[in-house]
Parts: sequence; C-alpha cells; structure tokens
Amino acid sequence: HLHDPSPSPSPSPSPSPSPSPSPSPSPSPIEGSLRITRVTPTPIEAGKIIRILGDGFQQGSANPYTRNILVSNSGSQDLNDYQVLIRINTQALIAEGKMQTNGRDMRFTVNGTNIPYWIQSGINTPVTRIWLRVPNIPAQGTAAITMGYGNPVLGAQSNPNNVFLLYNTFGNGQLPGWIMDFSSQSPGVTVEKTGGAILIKGTASQNAMFNSFGFYLNQGAPEISNLPPDIAIDSEVDINRGTSRGKLSAGGFDGTIAAYDTPVGTPPQKRLGFWNGGAWENIGSSRLGTTNVVNKIFTFSLSRQGSSANVAWQEDYNPEVLTQRSGLNNPFWGYFNYSPWTTQPFQVKFKWIGIRRSNREGIEPTVAGTAETTNSQIQVFFDGTPATRVWVDNARQIRATAPLAATTIRVVNPNGESTTFSL
Repeated sequence: HLHDPSPSPSPSPSPSPSPSPSPSPSPSPIEGSLRITRVTPTPIEAGKIIRILGDGFQQGSANPYTRNILVSNSGSQDLNDYQVLIRINTQALIAEGKMQTNGRDMRFTVNGTNIPYWIQSGINTPVTRIWLRVPNIPAQGTAAITMGYGNPVLGAQSNPNNVFLLYNTFGNGQLPGWIMDFSSQSPGVTVEKTGGAILIKGTASQNAMFNSFGFYLNQGAPEISNLPPDIAIDSEVDINRGTSRGKLSAGGFDGTIAAYDTPVGTPPQKRLGFWNGGAWENIGSSRLGTTNVVNKIFTFSLSRQGSSANVAWQEDYNPEVLTQRSGLNNPFWGYFNYSPWTTQPFQVKFKWIGIRRSNREGIEPTVAGTAETTNSQIQVFFDGTPATRVWVDNARQIRATAPLAATTIRVVNPNGESTTFSL
C-alpha cells in the first residue's frame, strides 16, 4: 500500500474531455493584470455555468493533488514497457472530497507524459488495484511516476486494453487468438460466452467427469505468436457451484501446472501439480480451499528460451510463488478449463484474462509512495462561497459553476492575486 508519501512535483496537465477545454500549462500566460470585465449570463443562479471575462487568469496545476509513486527494479535488466500493479486507498481520498467517486480524475505521468492505467478493482475501498504501463524501469534503479487527482472536469482514461499485451473480458466478440474447446464435452456440459465472461457449467456423465471443459489460446494466431518470450497470464475466476474435488487449469495445462483434487491440510488447500502420463505429481499447494470462490486471481508465468521453458503459479497477486518448474521442453500453455471429477452440477466462470510482461530473473518491481502535495489552483467565489467547478479556458476567460444565486464574484489566482466584480 502507498502510505505517507512526500511532496512531489506537479505533472504536466492532461487534456480535458469536450466540452471542457484542455487546461493550460501551469501557470498560463498572463496577458494583463488580473481583472474581471464582464460576467454572463446574469442574474447569477445556483447551478448555472457562469462565463467570466477579463485578463490575467492563471490555470495553476492541472491536478489539485499529486504524489510520487516510486517503482524500483533490483534486477540486472532494464524493464521496458512493463506492467506494474499499485494499491491505493481511494476510499480515504474520496471521503475527503479529493477524488471523484469513480476515480475518473486519476492521471499517471512520467516526465510529464501520460501513461496508460487501468483501475482493476476496489474503487472507493482501502485497497484499490491499479495497473500501470511504465515505459522504463532501469536495472538497479527507480522510475518516478506522478499520480494526479482532484480535477473534476477530467474524464475517465482507465483502459486495460492499453495496459496489457492482450486482454479480453469476452464481452464484445471473441479475439482470433481464443478457441472454444468442444472436443471433450459431454451432453450435459456447455462452454459459452455470456455476460462478458466464459461460463463452463453443467453435469458431466460418469464417463466424462474427468474430461476438461473450457477454452485455450490459439498458438498460431498473430496475437499469441507475437507475444514476448517472458509473460505472465492473469485470470479472474468464480467457482459458483461444484465440489471441492475438481481440477482447474488457469493458463497452464495438465502436463505443466494445475490445481487439482480435494483440499487437504489445515487450512484445507488444493494440491498443485502435473499429470506425468500415468498419475498426478504433487509439487505444491494452492490457496484454493473451498468449493465456492469469487474474484479469485490466478497468475501463470512462462519464461521461454528456445525450446526450454520455466513456469510458475501464483495467486491473488501475492509475490509468493506457490510452485514452479524449470527446464520444460516446449510445454503446453494457454489453457483455461475445469474438470469436475464428479457427476455433481458445477459452474465455473472466467471473467477476464490479461497477458503482461514478466522477466526472466523473476524479480518483480517494488512500489513505494510519497506524501500528497496540494497544488495551487485558481479559485472562484460567489458571494464568498467557492464555485462547484472551475474551467480556465485561457488568460482572458474562465467558467465556473455557481453554488448559489449571487451578486459578487471574486477570483483568486494561484499566486494569491485576487480581484472582485459586483453586478
């Protein structure tokens, strides 16, 4: 988590969505001393957007609040175009009125340039997961990212497709890289794309209960064959009904790594292992211990060098590697399926899958935060009450939402200069 950050520089502003104009650099050019020459429309009524004309208006920072996020790489190789997970307490920021309730005002910049981000889960909670796509994290070094928020006119830019190498919620058609696996199905089991997810459900027959039902990546598709050799595959899975005995593949394959059989131990945990052609070999323990789970994250990592590959299994973004194998010869990967191992009804849902970069050393970046900085903004007051929103169009025009009917307007620039206009 990011706690107690130290002041950070303000980023260059991000463009605002239409109809709100893009903020000017901080501060905007002053064409004359601060003054108000005209206000329209009048009379000023609560909730109306008031256009204020004059001279010398300053933008200030595009983001009222900023903090630095420091991403450190202790490995010996630079990490370029790399996906990094951060965790933010957005609940506190929203409660303090510093952030919009859906987080749409968040921006992340490196050297003043916006970088892609995705709010994965937990907005308005103490643990909000946000993925960033960082241009460069130097070996044995640190990348400084500026997080900005608090500008209510900014629109949402959160988009997983801009962050991951490949991402699919299965909501708007099926990518060429995905194939439904119908070869092992029985009459009582279906695999279908529904509600933005892949749903595997039904009741397997006695003869088919050890079959695997699901889908897989088409290794020959350009979307897959062009992936880098070192990747991590994340998937979010719900198991809504079933028994604790089944087998789950989440990016691997039976012959590489899968979670299988009835949970054992205290607390109960499914085994992690692989099928050696005649039996299952146990090589670790999953944290999957109950029949029903919701929003469970599995990560299958693959590092390839020629025909040899190393694989690993992690869960819920915990850095602990639950099991791994090395020196595998062209292992199968990219399979997402479930085998019930019972004739009882079951239902498994793959909600989304994302593929991102990993690194051969297996050393993931670490994240630390600095303290929040409050940046100067232009302020507009209607009869002494702050405006609901303020837009700086340029040095000669600003707009503000009036909180109440008023007869006087006061403008205060970020440098403290102020002027008052009376109707």
